Amino acid sequence: MRKVVDFIAFQTIWVACVWGAGKGYGWLGPATLGAWLPAYLFLSKRRKEEALLAAVCGMIGFGVDTLHTLLGIFMPARFILPDPFCPLWLLALWINMAPLINSSLSWLHGRYFLALLFGALGGPLAYWSGMRLGAISFGQQQPFGLLVLACSWAAMFPLLLWVSNRLRSVGVVSTLKNTACLLVSPQRGGVKNYLRNWYIIING
Repeated sequence: MRKVVDFIAFQTIWVACVWGAGKGYGWLGPATLGAWLPAYLFLSKRRKEEALLAAVCGMIGFGVDTLHTLLGIFMPARFILPDPFCPLWLLALWINMAPLINSSLSWLHGRYFLALLFGALGGPLAYWSGMRLGAISFGQQQPFGLLVLACSWAAMFPLLLWVSNRLRSVGVVSTLKNTACLLVSPQRGGVKNYLRNWYIIING
């Protein structure tokens, strides 16, 4: 029953964020999330881990979609924050992922290849739906933009699952340290080192 409630809440917040942004009500999604998330955390048995997971989802999402916007992959409806920063309604969508990861999507924990496929398919579909509702636009580069989003979500969704697992198993400090190591490794050691760190962290 709890998973059903969490899924309904996720979909409600998604619609509030995307429909609201498309209609010029960019505040609607963040306000809906603000009403739901405290209640979810209050009922959770792992409040600290869930709150930190929501924060990590938000930080990663803010960085990723700011980069997408900066590169011209898509253009989101603006709300408060100026271009190219990720608008608050889109940030709310990333934070909204956190409760779902440990609830309706808990069956994907440890199944990283399935999570990769789920992200590669579900991510672009969500953004395409956002375009249909007027919340984002791709301009003349829609096929390329959807391909980039598929690649981004194929990497980000397994990462978020891994962060959730690590928060529950090894604690906050170790998780943040390893996540930072994984995110900066491409700059320090190239692709080979990046893939090696992926293997060590996921299996360690």
